[in-house]
Amino acid sequence: MKNTRLLISLCTAFFAYTTTIAQTSDNNELLSHIPASASAIYQVDLSQLITKDGWGSIITTLAGSSGKPNDKKIAGMLADPASIGIDVHRTIFVATANEKTFAIIPLADSGTFLKALKETSEYNSFVIRPGKIRSGHQNDEGYAWNDKLMIVTFAKKSKQGTAENLEAQHKAAHPKGTHPQPAKPAEPLWLTNVHYSVAALAGYPNSPFLTDTWLIQGLSDGAALHIWGQEGIFGNLKKNLKRAPIPGNMGSLLADKQSSNKPQATLGSLFFENGRILFSYRVHYSPEMTDLIKSFTSHPLNEDLVNRLPKGDLLGFASIHIDLSNYSSVLDKTGSRHILDSALSAKDLSLDDFVKAIKGDVLVAAIAAPPVKSNADSTPAKPTINFYFVIALNDADKFNKIADKLELFKQKAPSEDDTAKIIVTDTGAAPTPKKPMGHTLKDNILVLGKSQELTDGYFASPGRGHSDLVTSEIRDNPVALVVDFKTLAAFLSDPSMQTNMKAMQAAMFMNKLNTLNLTIGKTPDGDVLTKIEIKMTDQSKNSLESLFELLNPGH
Repeated sequence: MKNTRLLISLCTAFFAYTTTIAQTSDNNELLSHIPASASAIYQVDLSQLITKDGWGSIITTLAGSSGKPNDKKIAGMLADPASIGIDVHRTIFVATANEKTFAIIPLADSGTFLKALKETSEYNSFVIRPGKIRSGHQNDEGYAWNDKLMIVTFAKKSKQGTAENLEAQHKAAHPKGTHPQPAKPAEPLWLTNVHYSVAALAGYPNSPFLTDTWLIQGLSDGAALHIWGQEGIFGNLKKNLKRAPIPGNMGSLLADKQSSNKPQATLGSLFFENGRILFSYRVHYSPEMTDLIKSFTSHPLNEDLVNRLPKGDLLGFASIHIDLSNYSSVLDKTGSRHILDSALSAKDLSLDDFVKAIKGDVLVAAIAAPPVKSNADSTPAKPTINFYFVIALNDADKFNKIADKLELFKQKAPSEDDTAKIIVTDTGAAPTPKKPMGHTLKDNILVLGKSQELTDGYFASPGRGHSDLVTSEIRDNPVALVVDFKTLAAFLSDPSMQTNMKAMQAAMFMNKLNTLNLTIGKTPDGDVLTKIEIKMTDQSKNSLESLFELLNPGH
């Protein structure tokens, strides 16, 4: 019996290994058809998607919403790609390069695919060109194919390259009376795209993607969809910093320091599994960013801050740890330290004061407060949400020094304008003055909240202890966000909310979901990894089908 189990285990491991090797080999072959100048690559694993119960429903619904008969026909084909000659055992790649988009489609039967292409083309606009290399065009799209592969190139029409524009440029360069030669007409866009498709079909044997082990390994993780880019979500950081409302030219100075610190590559992976949707986003930074990354990825969650939260329905929380001492040293190396110190010097402070005072752990939590009956009539009291903003400190005295100089907790005396606004209403009662935000500092922990009673309560009780929302992955990462949809749905389903249709609809939506977990941390090889996980209520059903039911409750 033991030998049988061992044999099965070895066979399973061998199958998994050979499958991975085969997928990697196929990725390598298809990557050779992507131009080296590609700035973004998308990979779609059809074998992952078409086997999910919700795939056909989603495609059909999206096409049906347009109302065009041809779109419905195309949707039927996409719901079953094998029926139109696409090889569903391989992956489709889409890449963008030089303002052009390339689709790389593996084929099982090129004849069947061409037939489907002609049937779905508007006004029979698909034209096959004569020649040894099989190619064609439809409108401005260029096609090239063989028995196993189809390349399609799309490009936006450039005004500069039109025949009319070239003719105008030619006349401007040759004034009237100089007898210029006729302007050479521009090559049609569809022909340019055909040439690009033919080149991509031939392949690029020296493509850098063929030797990019980071990309190749990432594409072999079994995800249904991959997105690769050179800059990712940080691509516009420099532009945004320069436009930021920062005093003086500090934004431009910071942007110039960031210009050489762009990530080398990013890779997103999307998984549809039973009971959960998982999206991971990996950033591969250049070596000069290593020190800065350590400032945000060097310490796991401070679980004690969560355990000390008062009891009640915890709707969710967000946490982050920033290593201020390491961040300070990074600013020293980049020469940016003086920018912050200069701004703080007006208050007789420096960055060192903050490093010594603040530990770097920050927690924001939301707890549903039980409804308090205060109305004399039978109207049900609405429940409320208490927010806690918690900061761990190194030195309370040093923090108080900062708070005093910045007047963080100084209560502002009412001005004459404020007094004039407090007028007697028709009922003879004056509006209640706004209460100051509560804050409590104890045990080197600062708590902020909407009232002093609330913040004092953080320390007055033994706390809630361990929460099931703090999973091992949440605990082990320095940045985390958790939303408990089930508890939030129960909050929105309170009897006092029954007249609020939006709240009821949101509760019905959230009842299909369990939790949302977001984590950011560092991988063993130094990459920064962001994970977004949505857990469904029904753990036995594939998440793609559950997603379709969420977005189309009537089906």
